[in-house]
Amino acid sequence: GLLERNTLWRMDAEVSGCDLHADFRRLPFQVGRFTAAVFDPPYANNGGRHKEPTGVHATYNLKPGMSNHNITQLYRQGLSEAWRVLHGGGVLYVKCQNQVESGRMQWQRQRVQELAEGLGFETVTEFVLVQQGAPRMRHEHQQHPRTVHSYLLVFRKPAEYPRRPVVLEGQLALEV
Repeated sequence: GLLERNTLWRMDAEVSGCDLHADFRRLPFQVGRFTAAVFDPPYANNGGRHKEPTGVHATYNLKPGMSNHNITQLYRQGLSEAWRVLHGGGVLYVKCQNQVESGRMQWQRQRVQELAEGLGFETVTEFVLVQQGAPRMRHEHQQHPRTVHSYLLVFRKPAEYPRRPVVLEGQLALEV
């Protein structure tokens, strides 16, 4: 099977029982090391309710009141790093969820696809992951529909792809 032919690395910055604790924005692997990657970043903003970052916000040195803009930056950095560690033809699975911020819908699913395609990934498909049970309410009055789903987007790095300019230690270079 798949696991007999490949090494499975379980990585997380916080969770015990992982093979490696690493920040998904700076993975300790060489260019083109993997055939597949799963990217499930912290995608919920904390709404500014905490004075000091806690949980994943502290782990990734994120500011209190992390906004959708900050979350988009996490995706941008993580997708870029996934591009680096995947070899041509490699597959990337990315979990994301639309959210409401300051009373406005934030269409994170579309942003993630645009970011991935902007890097050169090809969109393969998407899965809709449905939550079991009732969604949590953070506010007394609801102004937007409560969503009970997230997305698992599937991308492929083309087998043949143009090399992109990258900055390494302040020097402009071409991607390997």
